[in-house]
This record gives sequence, structure tokens and C-alpha cells, in this order.
Amino acid sequence: MALSLCRTTVDDSARELMEHGTAAFPIACYHDDLQAEPVPWHWHEELEVLVVSEGMILATAGGEKFRLEKGEGLFINAGVLHGDWPLNAGSCRLHSMVFHPRLVGGNPDSVFWQKYLGPVLCAPECRCIPILGGAVWEQQALAELQHIAELWPRKAPGYEFEVRAALSRVIFLLLWICIVLHKQENIFCIFTFPCKVKLHETHLTIQYKIDHNMMHDVFCCSLCDCFHRHLLFYPVKILCIARCIMHNLITNIIIKHLL
Repeated sequence: MALSLCRTTVDDSARELMEHGTAAFPIACYHDDLQAEPVPWHWHEELEVLVVSEGMILATAGGEKFRLEKGEGLFINAGVLHGDWPLNAGSCRLHSMVFHPRLVGGNPDSVFWQKYLGPVLCAPECRCIPILGGAVWEQQALAELQHIAELWPRKAPGYEFEVRAALSRVIFLLLWICIVLHKQENIFCIFTFPCKVKLHETHLTIQYKIDHNMMHDVFCCSLCDCFHRHLLFYPVKILCIARCIMHNLITNIIIKHLL
């Protein structure tokens, strides 16, 4: 893999001094041999995603430690102190993508930054996220990172678009995992809040049906229609989506329904 070697140099605050990429295309891809040179403690204003290519490593970030094997990865948010060390005697390597937030977010006033990137940058749950490959979303994220690693050495015309698109999809997956999956207790609040606004109206409708001996269709009409009218889903579908989220069965289809 024709990626650059990373020589990490830092200042007194452990901030990395190396510039990653250029102002026009602020991303760089690296291949580190941890047996030859472990990655020391450092931080930077860029986002980083690393994937182990050989052996087993100890990745530390945000006060947490991760034992990562070949094919497993880690997302590290901007400003998070981190470092990497080998855990085996043989070959121990990783490749990483370090990129400035503006590569995927653009202008801070843009919808990409405000709706997708901003929440990832600010959420405590997103300081560092292991990407191990067991869940569907992890497999999708690792596939995008592998695609970038394959694009990078060739640098074919238009590769910049594909790299940015792949990273954007990774950020999107991380957003949902952090904000939705890691806050399961809020899922039903998110689903039901719009219905609460119409609670009084629904109550009056149900009371009317009760008064007129129409109990047989109270739940199949009034309540279900209220759900569908304000959430665009019927209760059964909402329950299925919530269960899928809580059991880590995220797919593109489910995410699309959640939007």
C-alpha cells in the first residue's frame, strides 16, 4: 500500500505539528509500522480514522484503551489525545486517514456541518468509537475506509470526490451510532414526541367513539392514524425500528426510515 509514513512531532502541549494534506484538499493517508516506531501521545484539530493492517495494537484515545486486531479500526475525534503501540512481537502495522472537518462539512453554516458533522464533533459519545466489524454499520464503515485506501495510491482523476463521499458516509454512520444507538433511552421519546402535541385532539376523538359505541376501531383507527399522521409510521413499524436499533441491527434501510 503506497501510503506515506507518519513521523509524529509534537509541541509542549502534545499538539501535533505536521500539516495533513493541503489547504485545498485537507487529508493525508499514512501507513505506520508500530514495531519500528510507535505513535506517541498527541492530538490535532483534524479527525482521524485508523485501521489495523497487520498484527494487534493497543490504541488509546479519550482516556480509553482498545485492543485492535487486523481489520478492526478506531475513529478519533478532533482534539482528542491519543497514541498507538504494538501488542505482538511480529509485524504490527496500521493505516490511518487524518482529515480536517471542513473536508466533509464544508462551511460551518452549511447543512452538512450543521446537521451531520457538528453533532459528531460536539457529542461526548463521539470522542472515540471502535469500528470492529461485527455490526452491519461497522462493516459498511470499514468498507468505505478500504475504498479510500485503494483510491489513494492511484489518485485517478476525480478521486477527491470519491474520497470525500466515502468519508461523508462514515461520518453519517458514526452520527447515528453516537446519537441514536448510544442514547437508546431517548429513542421512544423521539418517536412519540410529535404525537404528544396532538394528545388532546386524539383524546377527544377516542372519547367520541366510546360515547357512540365505536370501541372496536378506537385503536386501529384513531391511535394508529395519529401515529402515522405525525410520524409517517404505524406503531408496529416504530417498534420494529427501535428493536433493531437496540439490538445493533442498523442497516441503510433502517437509517433511511429514521430520517
